[in-house]
Amino acid sequence: FTALFWLSFSTTALAEPCQGPHTQTRKVLGGECAQFDTAGMMYIKGTMCNGSAVQLNLFMAQTGAEAKLCQGSSTTLKAPLGRCMQFYGAPMTVNCGPQGEILFAYWERPKIVPPPAPRLSACGAGTAADAGGQGGGVGGVARVHYETDASVDIVSFEVSLAAGGAAALPTIHYTALASGSTEIPGLEVGVEYRVQARAHLRGHSEGDPGAWSNLTSRGLLCVAGRGGRATTPGVARIGAKTRWIQVFRQNTHGELPDFLDDHNTGDLVGWFSSYGSMASNETRPLTRYCVELLDVTLPGIQTASTTGQLLEAPFADFGSCMWGTCQCMALADRMIARQTEAQIRGMCDPIDDLGQCQCTKKGMELTHNYTGRSVIPVPLRMSMGDGDLPQGYPFPYVTPVRGHWFSHPGGGRCPLGAAPGDGGCTWQRAALSHSVYTADLLAAGLNNTFHQTGRGMAVDEATAFHNVEVGRRVLDSMNLPPCGAPSPADGMGPADVVIV
Repeated sequence: FTALFWLSFSTTALAEPCQGPHTQTRKVLGGECAQFDTAGMMYIKGTMCNGSAVQLNLFMAQTGAEAKLCQGSSTTLKAPLGRCMQFYGAPMTVNCGPQGEILFAYWERPKIVPPPAPRLSACGAGTAADAGGQGGGVGGVARVHYETDASVDIVSFEVSLAAGGAAALPTIHYTALASGSTEIPGLEVGVEYRVQARAHLRGHSEGDPGAWSNLTSRGLLCVAGRGGRATTPGVARIGAKTRWIQVFRQNTHGELPDFLDDHNTGDLVGWFSSYGSMASNETRPLTRYCVELLDVTLPGIQTASTTGQLLEAPFADFGSCMWGTCQCMALADRMIARQTEAQIRGMCDPIDDLGQCQCTKKGMELTHNYTGRSVIPVPLRMSMGDGDLPQGYPFPYVTPVRGHWFSHPGGGRCPLGAAPGDGGCTWQRAALSHSVYTADLLAAGLNNTFHQTGRGMAVDEATAFHNVEVGRRVLDSMNLPPCGAPSPADGMGPADVVIV
């Protein structure tokens, strides 16, 4: 799962990335446990390498810490020799050594040197006196003063309840243009918060974790004063018609959110019915984002239904986002979406473990510029066949389909402070977002049971719907502000915008 780690076995084969000298090599002996991809999302226990492909036992780090020891549930992967592959992290090739050892080569991007963390100096407005002695009010704000390096364009403020102590994890996140002073909204009047911050390197994607500084080691204690109405802040706009959606993403690499640019997300049903059932026991945030979209109707969209028909839709075709780009939807994701056999055979030739599919040039232009969406039926089920679709595909599913996954292309993202429609941009993440952590979800009854056997995975229907309700209850208890103004576009009513 990428960040959401968006786990599917979404792999793709690309011709261009494995060009020029490789940056790293690795040799793995038969039976040795080793990291497979440079992102550390997969571990393998190799077999002897010969012929035209090597079969690997694959352990997904998302399933738990034992995966790093090549223990627990695994699946098998047949990796063709010499072909450029892109899983999580850098593009790579696999070849055989003279003694049957497995030889990996990687083409990594140049390392980014992140900026220093912001230097927080003081909380301005926001004291107990400001609250008039009344706690628990909505619409509280805290003004934070700080300094940043000249290379910084954005600061992300990570806010936790001071009552939880220094170890409390941030549940409120607010991003702002670096200006030396920022007012953080969405707080409770009279409540004391611990505010920490991290800085983003100008000229790089928000979705690139390497472009963010470390979190400030010590935070400021700030009491929220009275401010405006507690809403999810958007931006002022004139003329452009927009819609709002609520989406969820889990970062499985760390304890802070990893934003949306060139990443995948899910709505409430789409996330909790699939990846919610695969939540690890590690401390990882599930973040709720509000996204404002340019209201459009796009032609020739294939991922809007399970029928395979080309439809007009308010979203582009879904893209499987990895390694800083949203690519043509991968084979495994198409099977999870229950696309028709004819549709898959027409776009994913050959059908093999690389999962490469070919989208039209026009389709990819839309995917790279507009938020994409795919239906995600319940229950989740995916199985890699042996050079073909698995027997019994497409697997049965519940109708009507209510779950969805989204792709958020960096090419369509509006700069912070701009609105959809400005300069041709098509979507904007609201500055305010909120997180809950896996431990909280598990304590609330989340069932992280899924079945991984051989070359497939599945989540039981009852488990999927149970987890959707757990997610709904936890989110309702957080009393989150609404995501902008509901719109009837796409047949979504107000309830759908808020709780999808």
